[in-house]
Amino acid sequence: MSVVAVLESNLAGNGAKVIQAAKNKGYKTLFICGNKDEYQSAVMNPVDFADEIAVVDSYDIAKLLAFFSSYPEKIEVVMAFDDFRMIQAGIINEYLNIPNAPSVKSLLTVRFKHLLRERLKGTEYSVNFQLLDNQELAHDILLDYPCVIKPVDESGSVGVKICYSKSESDDAIEYIMALPKYNGRGFTVSKKILVEEYIEGDEFSAELVWDNPGNSWKLLGVTRKFVTPAPFCVERAHIFPYAENSDFSEQTEHHANTVLNKIGLKSTFAHMEFKFSDGRFSIIEINPRLGGDMITDLMSSARGFNAAELMLEANLNLPLSTINNKKAGICSAIVYITDDHKGHVKGITVDNGNDLAQVNIYSLPRTLNGLRSSEDRLGYMIFSGDNYNITASRVCSYLAGNGITIDKE
Repeated sequence: MSVVAVLESNLAGNGAKVIQAAKNKGYKTLFICGNKDEYQSAVMNPVDFADEIAVVDSYDIAKLLAFFSSYPEKIEVVMAFDDFRMIQAGIINEYLNIPNAPSVKSLLTVRFKHLLRERLKGTEYSVNFQLLDNQELAHDILLDYPCVIKPVDESGSVGVKICYSKSESDDAIEYIMALPKYNGRGFTVSKKILVEEYIEGDEFSAELVWDNPGNSWKLLGVTRKFVTPAPFCVERAHIFPYAENSDFSEQTEHHANTVLNKIGLKSTFAHMEFKFSDGRFSIIEINPRLGGDMITDLMSSARGFNAAELMLEANLNLPLSTINNKKAGICSAIVYITDDHKGHVKGITVDNGNDLAQVNIYSLPRTLNGLRSSEDRLGYMIFSGDNYNITASRVCSYLAGNGITIDKE
């Protein structure tokens, strides 16, 4: 029996969803991870769904290649779902001579933020940037303000800050340099710093899947993002879909195809974060995977897309099953519960009188030091509506604190 191998997962359960989709298509599923216990608190634990489990250090490419060298069954593809194991999956696919898998070069380009900027340099998507890789001299380099400072290899808005002065950029640099050696997924953060020009405008993400028969990227929809004001860039809410069947979405699909073709990425799913204002389409970052922050759940409830199955089909270069059979009519939203003040959170109460589809409060009590990244969020609420404007108004009401009580001391 042919095998679909899943290399780790995000904690939102995307790996488990793809394992389910692969089993439904008749494949045997193999889950490879460094520590099974890491997924005990996951929304969906892939260990509970896979046909076979292998414990291998997923950051050690030599150990991974040794494992697959002696694996007795035919591997159709190796897939990854967190930003820290994408390159390993690409290397294994190339080592196993799996045709049409995303190339390591394209995965590297989108994984490391400075490589993406270098690749798009000289195009209409170029952004002024500089790489600070000498920590001792970082504070002495003259920067143009406003600018965005971020680590080149983290995710979840960790260490991202909009800076308008030297004191703010010094704080941002010091914060990145003080990050733990290992992040929450056990990844060794390089501490290299990317400085980019700051571009005004609302933030969106394009949810795209590779269509092998059409040899192009298909836009499944645009997600509207509600992001904290400067200096930090924490996503507080999403609505899917935004501006469907409009000139905005058509232009988004065009620009996304142009950028992804330039990079050479194909045969997977893409979550592309961008701004689009005054005729300028500006890439924030590109992730060759399903969107995090429960966006796949919004896609399912709003349009019936099985994003995990679509990503699997793209990786296997199969025709896309649900892209032309989408349901219509509603918008779905997620609002994250946040507090941008320091303090000790003892409890959270949410008024569920407005038919919330899902409410999840993270583990409490908890001490907050502000709102600097997605790791500082306290929980979330998911709901749907049959009108975008009404849904957006409801999102803004929750973001203003209505219907949410945070008990602090």
